[in-house]
Amino acid sequence: DVIAKLLADAGTEYIFGMPGSRASVELIEAARKQGIHYVLSNNEAAAAVMAATYGVLQRRPGVCSVGVGPGATNVVNGVAHALLERAPLLLLTDRYPDDLYRHLPRQRVDQEQLFRPITKGSFPIADDSAARSVSRALHLAMEGRPGPVHLDLPDDVMQHEAAGLPEPQPAQH
Repeated sequence: DVIAKLLADAGTEYIFGMPGSRASVELIEAARKQGIHYVLSNNEAAAAVMAATYGVLQRRPGVCSVGVGPGATNVVNGVAHALLERAPLLLLTDRYPDDLYRHLPRQRVDQEQLFRPITKGSFPIADDSAARSVSRALHLAMEGRPGPVHLDLPDDVMQHEAAGLPEPQPAQH
């Protein structure tokens, strides 16, 4: 709810992507309640290119949401496109909870490391930093040379109760 509210306050109209885990579904529903439409893509890279194109046309970050592991690796070409084309993009990836990630026998990808070379920043969302991280990422995507910023959304954190919704912010154009 916190993430969806901040996206709506920033003027986000669409999230382009392919849902992954329960966290994706929760984000899609929270965004719908804020009037943000989810645009289902046929693959993750295409979703990132659509979001990047939207970002260029609207002069604000386009938003892309993809699943964990294979979903994150599939979006790399689209994120690289955003970087090379100077397109403002906020990439949201599902992430396994830390305690589960350490014991996974497969699909283990360090998503922060994966996106660090092709984004302006790559950050995990934590219980106490969701509002600050999303605001920071939206600003960073537009600051200086526009480009992609990545936020990892751990499934366990996305399921926690928010302490409170952020105060409305004026839309940035």
